[in-house]
Amino acid sequence: MNKTFTLSSIISCLLLGNAAIAQPICEANFEPTSNPDDRFETQELSTNAGMIKVINDRATGLQWAYCPYGQTPSADLASCEGEAQPIGTMRDKNKHQLLEDTLTQENARLGESAHLWRAPNTHELMSIFNGKCTPAIYHAFSFEINKTDEEIQAMIDTRVNWWDPKVTEAERNFADDQRMKGNAYRYLPFTTDTSAKVASDGYQTVIFSNAYSVTSTVNTWPGLLRLVRSIPVQ
Repeated sequence: MNKTFTLSSIISCLLLGNAAIAQPICEANFEPTSNPDDRFETQELSTNAGMIKVINDRATGLQWAYCPYGQTPSADLASCEGEAQPIGTMRDKNKHQLLEDTLTQENARLGESAHLWRAPNTHELMSIFNGKCTPAIYHAFSFEINKTDEEIQAMIDTRVNWWDPKVTEAERNFADDQRMKGNAYRYLPFTTDTSAKVASDGYQTVIFSNAYSVTSTVNTWPGLLRLVRSIPVQ
């Protein structure tokens, strides 16, 4: 079904918190070319964790996970369930799961040794960035955060009194975790394995919300992750 959206409607949606949108909203007349030249092909894979859905990009030779890390495909593989889990973009942070640990875990779930998941570099992640849509990605990829705008804002607004001696460390860590998750769901920073230019111990992110500059070299928020690998040769 074709829909036409004005620039103002796109901006309004963005300001309300586009991270809860299941399908990108695109500029007028873009939807007919959302898969230009049949570039993207859907494939189902059997893994140690069950069936998963991947997207093969014929233009780049890359295979992408349909769901962001932390989510699982629905039984019919038509959508993603659960919460996307932000991971730390700094290599030495102990509070958030590190990128290397996440990749080890996900490759164990994949159950292969020859064609392993990895994090994309900045150029690879930009290859699926689509500035004509908000969130800025092609329709072939899921962006179902499964959180309402109100829930995301409540996470961002989580606060504790840091000076109150009755507030425990666990409560402080929970509040910090909620704010970081909320910001990740609102602004959609996806992490890469490209070293940050201004933080040698961290990774660059690509922001898919279209809210700010596309690439970020200051990694103060954990980023979401979309796993990638080269399309395996049969």
